[in-house]
Amino acid sequence: RRHTRYWRDWSSDVCSSDLGYSWGEHVLTGKRWAYDENIRLPFLTRWPRGIPDPGATRTQPILNIDLAPTMLDLAGVPRPASIQGLSLVPLLEDQPVAWRDEVYYQYFEDFPYQVPASQAVRTADLVYIEYERGLPPELYDINADPRELNNLADDPRYRDDVSRMAARLAELRREFA
Repeated sequence: RRHTRYWRDWSSDVCSSDLGYSWGEHVLTGKRWAYDENIRLPFLTRWPRGIPDPGATRTQPILNIDLAPTMLDLAGVPRPASIQGLSLVPLLEDQPVAWRDEVYYQYFEDFPYQVPASQAVRTADLVYIEYERGLPPELYDINADPRELNNLADDPRYRDDVSRMAARLAELRREFA
């Protein structure tokens, strides 16, 4: 009985998945596109000793590569330099912390799927996608168009946003190459 109480106090649960999935959005199925239906991850956790406000929602963008550093941090194990990602512990504890304000997405061509390789950068306001095979880039204003139906990449009013997001995507490609 004492052991059960100890375990309950120190244990935690994490529920997530690898990617989302399109079920007809954008007339697509699958998980190989850089639209929100595919790149957003469900993430739920229970950690009685660390989360001061159970049931709260955090708004910072997290990535699936953050899970390994988080588990290592919770176990008190130093993170090897070869592991990418950030520990979510400061977010779970609701500590003030400098955090990323964008996410980088990359899809490598995967036979037999007929989906072109792509890279994208998503901020709180915009998502910018570039494809291989000569397909044109896409830009979506997430606030005005949350379903990502209106590609703004050729809209002159968004020329500066396209340039800024394309430059940032190029930086992220170099960083994560």
